[in-house]
Amino acid sequence: MHPSADTRGSWSAGVPLMILLVLGCTGTVAGGPGPSDNGGGKETDPVTPPSPPGKQPVAPPEVSAAVAPLRRLTRLQYLNTVRDLVGLADAVAPNSLPADDAINDRFHSNTVTPLQTIDVGKYAEAADAIATKAVAGLATLIPCAAQGGADAACAGKFIESFGKRVYRRPLAPEEIARLQTVYAAGGDFANGIRLVIAGLLQSPRFLYLAEPVPASAAGKVVGVDGWALASRLSYFFLDTMPDDALFTAAEKGKLSTGDQVAEQATRLMGDPRFRGTLLTFHQEWLQLDTLPGTEKDPMLFPQWTPALRGALGEETRRFVEYVFTDGDHRLDTLLSAPFSFVDPTLAAHYGVTAPTGWQRVDLPKDQRAGLLTQAGLMATLAHENRTSFILRGKMVREALFCSAPLLPPADVPPEPKFDPMASAKERSEAHRKDPACASCHELFDPIGFAFEVYDAAGRYRTSDGAGPIDSKVTLTHTAQLDGKTAANAVELARLLAGADEVRDCVARQWLRFGLGRDDAKDDEPSLAAAVKAFKAGGAQLPALLVSIARSDAFRFQKVAP
Repeated sequence: MHPSADTRGSWSAGVPLMILLVLGCTGTVAGGPGPSDNGGGKETDPVTPPSPPGKQPVAPPEVSAAVAPLRRLTRLQYLNTVRDLVGLADAVAPNSLPADDAINDRFHSNTVTPLQTIDVGKYAEAADAIATKAVAGLATLIPCAAQGGADAACAGKFIESFGKRVYRRPLAPEEIARLQTVYAAGGDFANGIRLVIAGLLQSPRFLYLAEPVPASAAGKVVGVDGWALASRLSYFFLDTMPDDALFTAAEKGKLSTGDQVAEQATRLMGDPRFRGTLLTFHQEWLQLDTLPGTEKDPMLFPQWTPALRGALGEETRRFVEYVFTDGDHRLDTLLSAPFSFVDPTLAAHYGVTAPTGWQRVDLPKDQRAGLLTQAGLMATLAHENRTSFILRGKMVREALFCSAPLLPPADVPPEPKFDPMASAKERSEAHRKDPACASCHELFDPIGFAFEVYDAAGRYRTSDGAGPIDSKVTLTHTAQLDGKTAANAVELARLLAGADEVRDCVARQWLRFGLGRDDAKDDEPSLAAAVKAFKAGGAQLPALLVSIARSDAFRFQKVAP
């Protein structure tokens, strides 16, 4: 897609259209690298890889992997990558970038909707803003410039080294030549470097995670190119570009075995940036990413303040990090631990003794158990003035049983009027009397009843306007848990924590997150192997992530017919 006539003249105030034509950006950024690059992209306008593809061997017959759709960086990945490229953590606002798509209504991944012309302009404006700020610190950005070598030779060194990091693989000679032409158009060293940076950051070779495949391998499974595999690892574990160790491993061919990939995966989980990825996964998995904007009726919930909302988000971050790093690493603990991390603000909300600063504390065992009963999640899955057994039950069904996203039918009737004193189960019965509603509501309403003991702000309670709360649930529509009962949310959390089908689902969710796409039939052998290793290791989550990284689904891909 080319810019329209209305946008060509204002493509970017600092990057003339001629520069973008030299780099080949205007005909490719909207569609990005196409199917000839990675065998599965829906978007068009292929990008020439750095060298003729064909070095990746066809995999043995027993290797099973799915077609990998073309991925464009998410907002978070874009900003993290810019931070690591030029040291600018807040160069542009997240909402100034094109919006993200999502897979399974959860994980952010841009594999679905091609860019529109207006989005191309957003990338151009962001690239120019970043480049302008970056060249303000030339001495830091370019070592040879700091040593008095601000000339064409110094610019050439920068083009090769910086371009390699931007494209996440070595530049081809013709790409270097184009960038040198761009530099020369700047007229002086600083402006030339600015144009180079701005051009690179709006190139499809930067915006997309292209994965070249052999031209003659249609319908076959091949190994992921070493440079592309380095990016797969880095964007899985760190949500940003590869570090020097990954670049070196790709350059030396040391990402060719499962053990080598597992070694890198283990190393990356020790990087401080992995903690941010942990938070991102859990926020998107449980839909906690909406917590910062969650509001409550101030007349009903005067305690709901920005300070409390911030503390609830911080609790989740600290708890998840502890389980993965300092704790026992187990999924059971994540879902059923009787403790959490609170500060004085949050202690009052939970009704426990206030600590000094942030501390791990034991919560009432009959009231809280792991992530699913944390007040932040309960408040997020509620309305401004009342609870929602529907939202809470739907989350469990989708996030922990891997049911497909449950969307209301187009002709769903208006919600019936309820007696304001009616209980949750009475309101649910009214929903399920209508056949148009029953098929979905019978899946998630009963699970949601267990969480009615938490009000719309996530506080524990034993009664509501209708009287004592009946939080007992009986599970249905499951693979192994049908007929199991739980007296309340705490018992339900413990039941789910030990269930094989929940562990299977959590593994599937991490696979989706790691691959940046929905899982497919060809991924099932890899998923089964990862689940087997996960369970054999006591359901320790780091082991699951390593198993996914070394799986066939992660290290190989099928070339589209």
